[in-house]
Amino acid sequence: MRNLKRALSMALAAVMLLGMMVIGASASYSDFTDQDEIVHKEAVALLTDLGVIGGKTPTSYDPTGTIERAALSKMIYFVMMGGTDATPYEGMDIFADVNGNWAEGYINYCASVGIFGGVGKDASGKDLFSPYGTLTVAQAAKGLLVALGYVAEDRGYNGATWTIGVISDAQTNGLLEGISQGVNEPITRDNAAQMIFNALNARTVEPKYQYDMGNQYVSEYTPGSTLGVVKFDGLKAVTGVVTKNDAAALAANGSAVTTGFTGSDAGKSVIGGNTYNVPTTLDQLGKQVTIYTNGDGSKLYSTVAITTDKNVVTSVSSTNGKTIAANYTADSLVVNTLANTAVSSSAALPSGATMEIIDNDGDGKIEYALISNYTLGKVVAKSTVNNGSINVSGLTAATAANTVGFDSVELNDYVLGTVIGGKLYVEKVEPFTGTVTAYNSTRDTITIDGVVYDYVTGASVPTGVTTMTDGALSVNSTNRYFLNKAGDIIAYIPGDGT
Repeated sequence: MRNLKRALSMALAAVMLLGMMVIGASASYSDFTDQDEIVHKEAVALLTDLGVIGGKTPTSYDPTGTIERAALSKMIYFVMMGGTDATPYEGMDIFADVNGNWAEGYINYCASVGIFGGVGKDASGKDLFSPYGTLTVAQAAKGLLVALGYVAEDRGYNGATWTIGVISDAQTNGLLEGISQGVNEPITRDNAAQMIFNALNARTVEPKYQYDMGNQYVSEYTPGSTLGVVKFDGLKAVTGVVTKNDAAALAANGSAVTTGFTGSDAGKSVIGGNTYNVPTTLDQLGKQVTIYTNGDGSKLYSTVAITTDKNVVTSVSSTNGKTIAANYTADSLVVNTLANTAVSSSAALPSGATMEIIDNDGDGKIEYALISNYTLGKVVAKSTVNNGSINVSGLTAATAANTVGFDSVELNDYVLGTVIGGKLYVEKVEPFTGTVTAYNSTRDTITIDGVVYDYVTGASVPTGVTTMTDGALSVNSTNRYFLNKAGDIIAYIPGDGT
């Protein structure tokens, strides 16, 4: 029985908290619409890609939800038994509250091999399992510690004071890193993913036994490889900077970006100098991300790349007085490769431009400055026939396939648009109405309904819209105003639009 439990515990590592998912609700991390609510993004993304966890629904992860013991039992059984029918384990009459339950076979299997025990007894003295009960932080940690190879009886994981031994070993092995709950609280799906992630990065142990007067005891634990290496063919993180993706490819210092991956190569990214079949976004260009592969890199586990917390990004605009040495071109996005150099202040940004200054490894030095200049335009033509097309005044005409945001704008919409890597980017914008209450042309600020805005002069605007100039608007006048990406006023339409 001990050997069986040992074998099971190693496989248990990858699935100890799989009750986080509702059975059948498979999804990838990119499908989750509640990503902004997920704190442990790297953990959830990796475990979803590994098939260890899934969404509460195909489009949501529900990071604050809790875990049911029955669902956990099913997932463990599926991994242990390869998804075979659990009917042979039904009718074992182990727990009073499990007979007839949808997960009866899975629960009985886990109990029969020592993975789970009961949570108390009923009035007749029969064991109870509580299939719809939740798991606490301490209970989850106990299961993962056993999965790592620790023997519960030896480590004091049983009895009235079991949490003391569990929490001590969990802290030693790093299982509680990033867990922001009390040990006796029901663990959330977000924290459960993080705890499994921590376990995958923790080292397994092999108990060594000796005998004393016929009694067997654990004399020591021999450390082994990490759980991720053991269970997922040498699982390893690959961290690097995104220099090319579908959006664009970063170029030499002072040069405009070039066209990114297209056609059959679409969906790929260059990360740390190597090309992977993992999509990344325009926002991740120039930033450090992490993906996961097996030990020799021959198998890719990740379907998404997660931006690491090493990135320090500062956004500046042409109106806030911050400048950087650079060679600007007319293109809408310019990359300046400033590896291991400090920011200088010798060149001004173009009017209305914004810039992301990126320190992608947290060393206080700037690696990239990405400069973009979105133009205010108007959709003067749009068609969905013949694969679709769009024409934006002040910008360009483009096909639907080559336009990011095509479906979000309509004919006569005002947009902020730009061309990056040969693709047209458009975002619908609405002017806001307000009354001028103060004006300061020396500082290029205007106060509207009590709120102070920077303004940019000389911006390109579509017909019917007036560009900002010093002193163009009088106090107490009411107008409709357009903001650029930096939140500066760039243009207006006289009157309130009534």
